[in-house]
Amino acid sequence: MKRETNNKRNWIVLNALFLVLAVVIAINLYVTGGAPAKSPEAAALPAEASAIPAEAQENAPSAAETPTLPEATPEPEATPEPEAEAKTGTQDFSMRFVGDLMCCDYQMADALQADGTYDFTKHFAQIKNELQGADVLLGNFEACMYSGAPLNGTIVGFNAPLDYAKALKECNFDVLFTSNNHAMDFLVPGAFETTQKLRDTGFVALGTNLTKEDVGSVYIRDVRGVPVAILAYTARTNKYKLELDGEDASWVMNYYSAERVAADVKTARELGAKVIVMYLHEGTEKDTEPDRRQLAAANESFAAGVDAVIMSHTHSLQKMEKRMVTVDGVEKPVFVAYSLGNFMSSAIHSESLNNIILNLDFTYDWDQDRLTSIDASYVLTYTYNYYNDQKIMSFSIVPLEQALADFSMVDSRTRYKQDRFQSAYDKIMKRIGVDAAEDVFTFHPDSVHTPAPTAEQTPVAGSSPTP
Repeated sequence: MKRETNNKRNWIVLNALFLVLAVVIAINLYVTGGAPAKSPEAAALPAEASAIPAEAQENAPSAAETPTLPEATPEPEATPEPEAEAKTGTQDFSMRFVGDLMCCDYQMADALQADGTYDFTKHFAQIKNELQGADVLLGNFEACMYSGAPLNGTIVGFNAPLDYAKALKECNFDVLFTSNNHAMDFLVPGAFETTQKLRDTGFVALGTNLTKEDVGSVYIRDVRGVPVAILAYTARTNKYKLELDGEDASWVMNYYSAERVAADVKTARELGAKVIVMYLHEGTEKDTEPDRRQLAAANESFAAGVDAVIMSHTHSLQKMEKRMVTVDGVEKPVFVAYSLGNFMSSAIHSESLNNIILNLDFTYDWDQDRLTSIDASYVLTYTYNYYNDQKIMSFSIVPLEQALADFSMVDSRTRYKQDRFQSAYDKIMKRIGVDAAEDVFTFHPDSVHTPAPTAEQTPVAGSSPTP
């Protein structure tokens, strides 16, 4: 019994010793974080079992050569892109407009050269200087240039040679409108070809859509740093059944409606336009006062947010108005010219010969973020004719005030007398309004107008295509 008791006691002591040893080992691992030392049995393993082959030992990197993973490099903080410098102060810019640029039979007969080409530059020679100096020069191109039909300059269908567009380019026109009643004289093919030829010649041609994607797009031009949207519409065309590949193609032309203008103004503002200028071909031919459609279109366009409305189609000069209107609770200046009449034409009725060059000076205030002023000024012009040495009727546009001051600039072969020029002056002054008298002057720019660089002519995304 005593021996069993001793054995039991020894067994308890032995277990206690093993337990203490286990605790010591655990504490050592916890403190050092290392692995326990090899047991004597492991140390006594044969050398062959633990040795690294000689070839592997030769190729193995030394402790100093052992590659280590690079420390994680923190990602650099994204550098914010510099914000565009906010514009401050005010910015002035100018836009100059003329009315209808016709190309009639008499004009073509006078321009025809011996080699079969046409020289229209002489028709504009005496007025060319007065067209220079503005930031943008605009006019209504009321003709087609369609290779699928003979040249023609009558109401049947106006079809001009490319030389006519080239003459306008020499005058430094920047923007030509193709939204007018004669734009579809040769249907969709004629409209497409005319627009493309104008763009190839270097103009921004507005009013005709070459693709469905163009519909509803807006042309925005950078004018001295101010984004200006230029819209173009017509109330009607002479040919109204428009088809392309057997389907309706009325989308080719920008037809006016108050809803269309409101939608385009909204698009223009979303694209960043600060000023919106609109051209509209509307009115009753030969009328000297705007009709109800013209009056309504001006009011509708101003309510939609348009800043300046320029019209033509009547072939006669009509009045102009500068107003203050309130749009979205903000009062602002607006301007309307109900018809600029013809700028160049061989029509000889007096209303077609008395015209102007309209200059609009805009001031945009960056601090207030709004247009603060529109100032109008004018050059009175008169188109007279005479028979040249070949007994062909020839034409020239003259600055009217200069002609009255020095009548020797008028070709002596004309049958017109100075009193006819004076009568034209009086009619124009009455038409544009007595209050405009103090703003009438002749432009004599110190520097020649240079068209904006191509980059500035390129519209922002969603805008109409340019040359």
